[in-house]
Amino acid sequence: MPERGIVLGGGGARGPYEVGVWQAMRQLGMDYQIVTGTSVGALNGALMVQDSFDLAKEMWESLEQKDVIAEFTQADPATLPGRGRMMADFVRQMVEKGGLDTSPLEAVVRRAVKEEVLRASPVQFGLVTVRFPSLKAVQLTKEEIPPGSLVDYLLASASFFPFFQRRTIGEDAYVDGALSDNMPIQLAVRCGAEEIIAVDLGSAGVVHNNRINVPVTYIRSHWDLGQLLRFQAETARYNLRLGYLDGLKAFHRLEGCAYAFKLGESSRNARDMGKVLAYMHRTMGVSVFDKRKRLPLLAEPRIGRWIAGGGAENPTFGRALTTAAEITGELLGMPPEEVYDFPSFNALLRERFQRIREEKQLPAPALVSRKGKLSRAAMCSMVDMLEAGVSGPVPEALWPLTAVSPKEFVAANYLCALGLLERQETL
Repeated sequence: MPERGIVLGGGGARGPYEVGVWQAMRQLGMDYQIVTGTSVGALNGALMVQDSFDLAKEMWESLEQKDVIAEFTQADPATLPGRGRMMADFVRQMVEKGGLDTSPLEAVVRRAVKEEVLRASPVQFGLVTVRFPSLKAVQLTKEEIPPGSLVDYLLASASFFPFFQRRTIGEDAYVDGALSDNMPIQLAVRCGAEEIIAVDLGSAGVVHNNRINVPVTYIRSHWDLGQLLRFQAETARYNLRLGYLDGLKAFHRLEGCAYAFKLGESSRNARDMGKVLAYMHRTMGVSVFDKRKRLPLLAEPRIGRWIAGGGAENPTFGRALTTAAEITGELLGMPPEEVYDFPSFNALLRERFQRIREEKQLPAPALVSRKGKLSRAAMCSMVDMLEAGVSGPVPEALWPLTAVSPKEFVAANYLCALGLLERQETL
């Protein structure tokens, strides 16, 4: 069996996502021989090497801001004056102390990471930090880290410059490894990895274009995982769940990209909706390949193939239809933490759409942002026009609206098809 390496990127409070991917791997019985990480990825990686999953999950699910950064103000961040005082105090600490005090985080890490256990593990470990002020990259395996200094180097890797204080080890100061390599894939290869699973938290940092002859499976969230320095237990549980679902999708135990569907649901949905979509587009005479309409979706073959028609026998049709369903779900605010089957997902889409359709004429202020309100209003208008086009000509006003709202156009097509399917089933 090839040596499997796990590469964990930096990302502060987004770290629970990596533990969620680890949870999926444990459930599937996937082992690993090498772990490398940067910043919070190094902290999570140390727990992976120790095989301390329960500890990592419990730690993240209870972690709050006070457990990471020493309280530096009593101001209320919910008010404008409070935010101003927080910023003033932050600037003061930056000037006087070189950054925020992370002694609470150090206490958490020292309780969780046991150097003797990590060094005794058969799993290889490596981390990245940066020497300051030269900004020279420092990549170390556990054998290269001096005895007794492992936790110090973990904290050095996570010293989020310029917000956190620099970490001094011996005569040298260190800052966050993201300034050098936020996804240490090359380090994993140096440690002997022959295949890699790389978990990317989508945070700022240097990411190298790795030209290696080792297969890499990247796992990234479609969703925003939150602010890098906003540590909240509720957000941590949300990110951990997303990481778990994305892990199962990456290893082909679930389907979907933004949402998670049971296996086989895409082809099932294609069988249910294929004829309705073909009828709808044949009746309206609409195709992305009709250049006279100048549809904006020509550059997206998955969506274009779906809009043009197709059928369940086309292997790309199910994936394209799932893409359209996910676009619709995102616009309608469907939660991504569930595992869906398509009958229930489609029913919830219809329910949410009908609710928005009834409310679209409500005056401001609305519960959604102005941008979200306009997006949903455009989607509702396009559904009305497409439904009119099923029994008559498509209103010409649809095309300029489509040009400025392509995602809403995809969602409108999908919702119109769902409406036709529902009426067909009730006849």
